[in-house]
Amino acid sequence: MRYIKQYVNKTAAAISAAAILTFGGMVQQDSFLTAAEAVPAKAFTSQFADVANHPWGAADMQKMIRLGILQGYSENNSFYAKPEKLISRAEFASLLARSIGLPDKTGELPFEDSKSIPEWARGSVGALYEKKIVQGESGLTGKPYFKPQENVTRAEIVAMVSRALNSEQESEVTNPFKDVHENDWYYKNVLAANKLGIVSGRTAGTFVPNGTAKRVEVMAILSRFLEKDISRADPDSDIVDTVKDFHDQLKDMYNRNKGDKDLLAMTTGEAELGLRNGGAGIWESIPWEGSSVTIRHPFGAASVASKSDRLAVVNYSVSVSISPDDDSANIKSGISEKVYLTKIDNKWVIYAIDLISANTE
Repeated sequence: MRYIKQYVNKTAAAISAAAILTFGGMVQQDSFLTAAEAVPAKAFTSQFADVANHPWGAADMQKMIRLGILQGYSENNSFYAKPEKLISRAEFASLLARSIGLPDKTGELPFEDSKSIPEWARGSVGALYEKKIVQGESGLTGKPYFKPQENVTRAEIVAMVSRALNSEQESEVTNPFKDVHENDWYYKNVLAANKLGIVSGRTAGTFVPNGTAKRVEVMAILSRFLEKDISRADPDSDIVDTVKDFHDQLKDMYNRNKGDKDLLAMTTGEAELGLRNGGAGIWESIPWEGSSVTIRHPFGAASVASKSDRLAVVNYSVSVSISPDDDSANIKSGISEKVYLTKIDNKWVIYAIDLISANTE
């Protein structure tokens, strides 16, 4: 690939190193992306200056960055998640729609204040309204108000997340919060989300339903929502088949039978970002004249380590054999990966790949 081409010599050792590093995971070099505007944009986790050392929630934020859901604000050639920044209703709608893989809904919005909804949030708001996840507040004219610029409250967050759940909500749940009452409109939503482990109290015994929420809190809630929404999780074989298909496309691409467009359609988040920015592939680094790449997979048993309705993790191994075009000996590598998937529009796609181990002969 053009970003590492200058660092790779046409030698067997260099080819092997490039293969292991890029095949087993997305190479994250700071030079891949340059922050150019003070607007949210996708970036690699290594490019965020305020995530890794945050007092809490770093793991949730990193996961949401890898999924492509949490985007960064660009300032001085770095990206910032701004974890302490409060979230507006428009921002939360956009984050939730991305989390559940809803495509934008075009057309006129049904809200009295629809003109005040930012352009970047209109498609998400429309999609959530169509799914009855967003409802708005009743207005005097009969049309609801969305109030996009107002800070979203904890009760509103839980209500929208609960409506997006596939899991059935239990009718009888113990109420641990002294500030959540049976006649509150959000009562069942809060108790259901708490029962599933998606939300907890702000303090011991209190939920603070009218409290605002920071970006780090919202990322933690959405992260748990994606993990704990389990009602009709797909069979393991369906999830593993997606990983197999991805590696078949890799094999075809490495041997120049197909381009990377097929791979892009099977990826999102960090994996897609890596492909688009030269961070996931070795085909441009290999001296192709007379060379070939053979990929055997799965090499050993493939297993689903965890899954929900929306996320899955697969342990996967491959055997890679590279035949250079000179007199160098063939290189064989056994690579163990952890493959992360998410479901978008009823289809499993890969959002990240981690290298677990690599053995080169």
